[in-house]
Amino acid sequence: MSPDIEGSINPWNLFGERHNKPEWKHDEYETPFAAISSFLELWPGDEQTSECDISERHLRLIETVAGYPEILVGRRPLDMPLHPRSKLAFELSNFLDRIQSPDCDSEWHSLRSYLLHADLKMFADNANSEEEHHHKFLHVLLKTIRDNSEFGLHENFADTLHPDEHRLLTTLHSKSKKRVDAFWPLGDVGGIKFNRLNPKIDLLINNANSEIPDNSNYIEHTFRLSKIHTWIKKWSDTDMINQDTSHQLSIGSSAFLESVIAKMRSNILDEKRPGSIIVDGGGKMTYISKESKEDEKKWMEIQLRNILMADKSTEG
Repeated sequence: MSPDIEGSINPWNLFGERHNKPEWKHDEYETPFAAISSFLELWPGDEQTSECDISERHLRLIETVAGYPEILVGRRPLDMPLHPRSKLAFELSNFLDRIQSPDCDSEWHSLRSYLLHADLKMFADNANSEEEHHHKFLHVLLKTIRDNSEFGLHENFADTLHPDEHRLLTTLHSKSKKRVDAFWPLGDVGGIKFNRLNPKIDLLINNANSEIPDNSNYIEHTFRLSKIHTWIKKWSDTDMINQDTSHQLSIGSSAFLESVIAKMRSNILDEKRPGSIIVDGGGKMTYISKESKEDEKKWMEIQLRNILMADKSTEG
């Protein structure tokens, strides 16, 4: 590992200075591989990660990289920021965002943004099978953490997998021979061997003011809850009930709206991909896709109706 390698460019620095090469330090998890593994091991639900199909296994990994692992059923770090595992998710996401990207045309990419863009573009283009896409994604994640960051005892595992890498690969894919042959970065005659992703991952986004938008580019779409305080006040501030009950209604209304946002976030992560989200907070979510404004509005209306109704529908 070259001592000259720096971290990614700090986007908040006006002079474009880079972060120092990131070093992983955590009291419980010696390496970032162990931290990632912990989310995949404790993912809520009936199925362990390694028992899921390849689509779900990959989605759980990319959601963890993006900072959106599921902490409790239907709840992610932004839904419960004071939860201890939310803190770990934020630390991991920040660490990956400080790692310089692998081969890439844009020097502004971090490892995290590179992988999110690659997943979004490859998912939309359908250029590779899910297995091939995940295989390359996983290898780039492991190799770039190895090459462009510091973590516990990494220098002792230059030619072999770190125990925490074993843990991560086992959590994702188990140790079945078929899975090991398909996904583990093992050389033909021993040692380790990593494959690469296609470095051309540029995403072109139409300007909101463009008079003639390019339909081949991505377009911004926003889901927003408007007049939140007005809505809460309407349903909780009434003379028909006493003040104590009114306060409970206010809390309940707020929790209801938070649940709507949480569910919509999960739907966007699942169907639009984690790399599509560009704004998340303040009662709104903005994401990008290649669908038209009209199609995405219809999609959001269907999702919202399904969130609110017991009888789920996929019809327009």
